[in-house]
Amino acid sequence: MGKTSQSKSEGSERIAGSFSTGSGGSDASMRQLRRILNLKEQVLSAARRMPLSSQRFPWAAPKWPASVDRPAKESRTGLNFDTEWSRKYPARLARAVVLDSLIGPLVTALALPEVSGLDRLLDAPTPLIFAANHSSHLDTPLLLASLPAEIRHRCVVAAAADYFFDRRWKGALSSAVLCAIPLERERVSRRSAESAAGLLEEGWNMIIFPEGTRSTDGWAQEFRGGAAYLSKRTGSPVVPVYLQGTRTVLAKDARRVSPGRTRVVFGPVLRCSETEDAKRFAHRIKDSIAELADEASSDWWSARQRAVRGETPSLGGPEASAWRRAWMLDRHHTSRRR
Repeated sequence: MGKTSQSKSEGSERIAGSFSTGSGGSDASMRQLRRILNLKEQVLSAARRMPLSSQRFPWAAPKWPASVDRPAKESRTGLNFDTEWSRKYPARLARAVVLDSLIGPLVTALALPEVSGLDRLLDAPTPLIFAANHSSHLDTPLLLASLPAEIRHRCVVAAAADYFFDRRWKGALSSAVLCAIPLERERVSRRSAESAAGLLEEGWNMIIFPEGTRSTDGWAQEFRGGAAYLSKRTGSPVVPVYLQGTRTVLAKDARRVSPGRTRVVFGPVLRCSETEDAKRFAHRIKDSIAELADEASSDWWSARQRAVRGETPSLGGPEASAWRRAWMLDRHHTSRRR
């Protein structure tokens, strides 16, 4: 800093000297020139010593006029999170390696899943919408690990925008590992619906949890119409899926994993008829998952008989106290199982 100022001062003296000898100006003119050059050096030196926060234009950005409203800064989280990069070939290849070599074997070792109903997917037209009950963070990796490779490697997961994409690092991790996309769970918004419908039209399969959030006590909550709406809009069939035992392995507020046995049951492919609206179709999806839950708790034939008689146990459980609902849940899972 000192050398720079000294060199500039010497340069100013040389300019003044050349001005004096070349033009033959008076002493008053020389003194005025030196005064101007010295003043310039003082201003520049003071500007360099001034803190950046207190500098003004042009040394710092100009102030925004108080009479002009600032434009809103676009958020890059939530529904605005960009996930297109996670569906490019390099990301897909890396995710396939992670799912097949790390997450799949780990989930299988912890959850010991018993998978049934995969034969119902053999002749099913793709893309497919997999609608499942939701009671644990283990549900998504378990369902992905249970799917055939050709479906798993081209499958996106509809995840809550306000939970998995509220931070950029969470959104990046969810997109990279699970190929998750942000979806508004409280309602079917136009933006998220168009994004999901566009992926289905591009041939991507989709996993969606119609409850919107994990169950607190193991019984299913009210189903929202996201899966039914997307199916009716795009014509993609829905595959109901029942997941049993994931809450025992990893409950909603649990801090550790408890290895145990789980079961994944794939149901028959469902299509929304032309005369059926999305709300009625959503009820039919929930009824189908309830039949799969009954099948997982007993056997296929007994569950079908109860379904024909209209005696399928409710997926939402009885209206009773918390301890009784917990007792009924264990009884529902074990009493009729052979």
